[in-house]
Amino acid sequence: QELAPPPDVPMAVETDATETGEDIGQRATLAAHSADPACAACHASIDPLGFAFDGYGALGEARAAADDGRPLDSAGAIADPALRFDDAATLMAALASEQRAQACYAQRWFEYAVGRPAEPEDACTLAALAGRFEQSGGDIRGLLIDITLTDAFLRRPALEGARP
Repeated sequence: QELAPPPDVPMAVETDATETGEDIGQRATLAAHSADPACAACHASIDPLGFAFDGYGALGEARAAADDGRPLDSAGAIADPALRFDDAATLMAALASEQRAQACYAQRWFEYAVGRPAEPEDACTLAALAGRFEQSGGDIRGLLIDITLTDAFLRRPALEGARP
């Protein structure tokens, strides 16, 4: 499912300050921003996932405090699948064991390998790939080998401008 804001919603939260000038922080700012029913449905899904990664800076380095010095709170919860997490590591561990997440991971690798989005005709192939990936305990090398053995990979059209 693709998330997109309504056309009249600003893309950035304008301020982290209350009317009195008190800085309320990112979580409170986003909570106030998503109080708007037009924003709430998407923000309920995306904000907790973003907060999970607060323990990392823009370059992926671990950090103990926010840029403004506030302590970080990387804990959260999501509704589907229903789970609570303390940080990005516990979120990833929980998602890694989810069958839908494994199927999605296999599909994304398939799409990358064949150079196109999955099509309805790929449903059986994707189901087989996801099943083998799950049975293997998430063996990524095995998944990549399995993808290279699919008809979609072996019989994909040549790229334009490719040399024979």
